[in-house]
Amino acid sequence: MKIYTSYYSKVSKVDTSDFLLLQVSALKPDWFDKPVVEMPSVYPPWKLIQNFKSGFVTEAEYIQTYGRQLKQLGNNVLDDITMLCEMNGKDKCILLCWEAPDKFCHRKPLGEFLNCGVTELTDEDL
Repeated sequence: MKIYTSYYSKVSKVDTSDFLLLQVSALKPDWFDKPVVEMPSVYPPWKLIQNFKSGFVTEAEYIQTYGRQLKQLGNNVLDDITMLCEMNGKDKCILLCWEAPDKFCHRKPLGEFLNCGVTELTDEDL
């Protein structure tokens, strides 16, 4: 199984029929009409997002707080992703959130936490 990360705007413009799309954000754009499987266990807390956007929490503090959430979940996250892929007959998935790769987003720390070679989706991967 191969896990990628990407953002809604990019994925909306490409053929993703070979991928399982996993929503790792609490919300998704209203205009995004591709089917997604929600993963609420990895959504960052809304208050953390608001505090980061307001400048009350630094990127490092965000990663530390979000990391504690992921540590509590342990191996269940990767197990859940694997199970969802198998249930949907896919061997590739994309963890989806809002931010373009040049901006900070929780999907990068999530990918690092999974520790299985998660990379940002490129045009060559499609």
